Amino acid sequence: AARNYGVYKSINGGLNFSAINNGLSAPLSSGGTAARLAVSSADSNRLFVTFRGLWGNHLYYTTNGGSIWTQPASMDEQNADGWVCGSTLGIAGSLGIDNVTAPIAFHPTNGNIALTSGYGSQVKKTTDGGLNWRYSNTGYTGSTITMPGRSQAISWDPNNSNSAIFFHGDFGPMITQDNEDTFTKLRLPLFDGREENSCGAMNGNTIVALSGKETLQRITVSWNAGQSWTQFAFEADFSFVAFHPQNSNIIYANNYKSTDNGRTWRTLSRIVLGMYRGNGNIVYSFSGSTVYKSIDGGSTWTTPYPSLNIPAGYCVSQIAIDPNNENRIYAVVREKGVYIITNTASAGGTVLLRNDAHGLAKDSFNKIGIYSITTDTSDSNVVYAGTYLAAVGHSNGIFRSTDAGMTWTNITGNLGPELNIASIS
Repeated sequence: AARNYGVYKSINGGLNFSAINNGLSAPLSSGGTAARLAVSSADSNRLFVTFRGLWGNHLYYTTNGGSIWTQPASMDEQNADGWVCGSTLGIAGSLGIDNVTAPIAFHPTNGNIALTSGYGSQVKKTTDGGLNWRYSNTGYTGSTITMPGRSQAISWDPNNSNSAIFFHGDFGPMITQDNEDTFTKLRLPLFDGREENSCGAMNGNTIVALSGKETLQRITVSWNAGQSWTQFAFEADFSFVAFHPQNSNIIYANNYKSTDNGRTWRTLSRIVLGMYRGNGNIVYSFSGSTVYKSIDGGSTWTTPYPSLNIPAGYCVSQIAIDPNNENRIYAVVREKGVYIITNTASAGGTVLLRNDAHGLAKDSFNKIGIYSITTDTSDSNVVYAGTYLAAVGHSNGIFRSTDAGMTWTNITGNLGPELNIASIS
């Protein structure tokens, strides 16, 4: 699969390639890029290719080694409740494949059977060689969440461990109230025609979510577990939403703060990007190499910490705070590693850089892909870091430290070995 050049084939072991794009003129002329290619192990003349950047049924199949490609006749079906795939997301229409990434898996011995990823991370299945695809997602409750660098992409209700919300970067939040056995789509009022949700938080019946597009959203609040919503007319590119751990009437959302359970909001002078769980009045922000701290809920800010001294051209993507020490802070800088602030400058604090020399191994692209970080709320020594590479490929998954960030071990295990992590909660 050669992106905007389509599909190429070699018949001499890779020495020479020629284009085999008969039937692919529509996606190629519309700006699509050939992204995923699969060959049946049962019949090497059967192939599938999917295209990135196009909505609809842009999956193509061939039964003759690429001499001609054919588009499926259908990717969804209707029943008494409407379109099967569309109705699960509250959409009154047929849904095709995922327009960003749609991997294909052939059945190992039957070339007529294959799986792919439909819009909304739904599994679709064909049993007729690719002519028709149907919903095959029953029992699969996983979900693609958030945008990289957001805190709180998954929010558990602190009052009910069976209840959680998964905030999706592309099509809004999904709630589970039975310990992740099943999920229900929450329908939010749109902003700018979209309901993307990069992050959010819940506490009992109160849900703070976001509606909008990837780079601009509005705060949207429900006080009845998602049955109805109120949207507030101010916008930002939100990356942090959290309830105060000791007072659930207080909510932080970037540089906005509510003290009445989300019914009114005021603007703070800095964006809140971290919170100390031992005292929700202590919040943090960062800019460049400077970490800011407020001990009065964001009303005033100080710069008590030594400079991170990040090299030019790099930036902090996320911070995490030791659950038992308000002045031990972990800051992630992609391609550099984890910077650890050990204390305030006045108390002799220093900044330590942990990288591949300390267990944060480089991935197959020779990069330290650390992008997100979180601390274990019950053990100060345990810290987790996730890797992510945008528009390149998969990085190398999840790392854990059991000595407060001093050394690290990759724990991706059978999730990998290669895996992008959008967020850790």
